Amino acid sequence: KQIAASVSTMVVVFPFALPLYREAGVDAHFVGHPLLDIVKVSRSREENSKRLGIRPGRVAIGLLPGSRLSEVKRILPPMLDAARRLSRERTDLQFIIPLAPGLRKADMEQLIRGAAVPVTLVENSIYDVIDSSYLVIVASGTASLETALLARPMVIVYRMSPLSYRIARLLVRVPYIGMANIIAGKKVVPELIQEEASGERIAAEAARLLSDTHYYGTVHAELELIKKKLGEPGASARAARIALGMLKRRPA
Repeated sequence: KQIAASVSTMVVVFPFALPLYREAGVDAHFVGHPLLDIVKVSRSREENSKRLGIRPGRVAIGLLPGSRLSEVKRILPPMLDAARRLSRERTDLQFIIPLAPGLRKADMEQLIRGAAVPVTLVENSIYDVIDSSYLVIVASGTASLETALLARPMVIVYRMSPLSYRIARLLVRVPYIGMANIIAGKKVVPELIQEEASGERIAAEAARLLSDTHYYGTVHAELELIKKKLGEPGASARAARIALGMLKRRPA
């Protein structure tokens, strides 16, 4: 109600937000998500596999540990531990990390040095890495939504400081942290938070996606539906038209 008293019109980018605002009396409009215009691959999957150095016969697994160094330092170690565990069970896996904007390559190279499992670090290729990977192990956040838009099955993980986590638990009451699950309104992809985000648990969830083709196909189909729920490309243009219409109706 406070928002309804403060704004004339609101545009929302998630479909689940529309009824919440309208029930509160807000003139809300769902315009779709701007990422639909941004998340695109540059080449075919075959071309990208060659460009990224994915060897023939290898199954690529993308590791996306976040975009802030402090975040990466908490999340990457259990991801690498999971990679080691998976590699002991299968010799055909290849792990790739796309360097997130804002991170220095030297810092990431230092973090993966001594990982005891080969990891390829690539720059400026996050969407190509996601699309070329059979599955993705990804930190909760924008990257998990980008992974969902490319319909790539994933394991969502997140770790924060114990104090921050306790505060977040007090302030936020949501059943899921991953946008794919929030948009779907159910658990489509696994989420591992704090202590659950261990190398052992991450490896177990990834191994299920690798070995259970029916489960993998179900997750892939659910992610395709999630993309459809986010509307069509052109969200920014639709939002601009709504704003322009408001300006035209404004009394002189």
